[in-house]
Amino acid sequence: MNLSAIRVVLVVLLLELAACTGPDTSIVSLGADPSIAAERLAAVQSWAGTELQLPVPGERRVRSGPVLAVLRYQGIEASGEFSNLWYARVVVPAPAIRQLYDRVVGTQPGCPAECQESVRSRDGLMLSPESLGESGVGDEWILRASLGMATEIEAVPFRTQDMFARAPMDHPLAYQTTGGISRQSPQRIRVTLVDVCSGTLRAGKMRRLDFAANAAAPVPTGMITSRWLEFDGCNARAHRSDRAESLRCRYDADCEASAARSPRH
Repeated sequence: MNLSAIRVVLVVLLLELAACTGPDTSIVSLGADPSIAAERLAAVQSWAGTELQLPVPGERRVRSGPVLAVLRYQGIEASGEFSNLWYARVVVPAPAIRQLYDRVVGTQPGCPAECQESVRSRDGLMLSPESLGESGVGDEWILRASLGMATEIEAVPFRTQDMFARAPMDHPLAYQTTGGISRQSPQRIRVTLVDVCSGTLRAGKMRRLDFAANAAAPVPTGMITSRWLEFDGCNARAHRSDRAESLRCRYDADCEASAARSPRH
């Protein structure tokens, strides 16, 4: 490398050191919790065709968002036995978090290595509109239900998605005919709020130089600003090992056999 090239490299490195910034984060809020009357909430829920219409637990929220919730779902047959068992982890309230994401991240999403290390140090989870999960019961039920609360309702087709899953799961109804009699399976669905973790939302950003991809020497092309939204304090809770197998449980034979042997409680 000749002297001119060395000088260019040194200048570029000095520019990078001057221009780059480490992860800069600040706590952000979703704003005041809305007070939604039970009658209005029921009307809002009636528009959600992919959600179970669970009875509203109360007039007001018992916890403010954001929260990470773990829900257990069990299909119940006419005999009273459980036929299916699965879990979903979700972060709520999803609409408010999506609006916040659009405001603080916008069109500049990204998380360089320094950002990822910073998020891990706070037991954080990276959030995006696609990574919040889908409970199938509505955010307000989660925010109003007491921990451990279980609700049964007549089964209808609905959808859930664990926040770490790549795609949602549809839960259609099946019909079996025995002796000329058609029976729906499952008859009812039980939903239980098994865990809740209240965390902190934090917006972050980093600035760094971008370089031409195939240049012989480092050639800066401009500055890149990366922005992200993280949810701190609940990553370890979301991955608790005692639920690892259950969270992977889907409609396979082992899951069904395990669920059928579980007593109703």
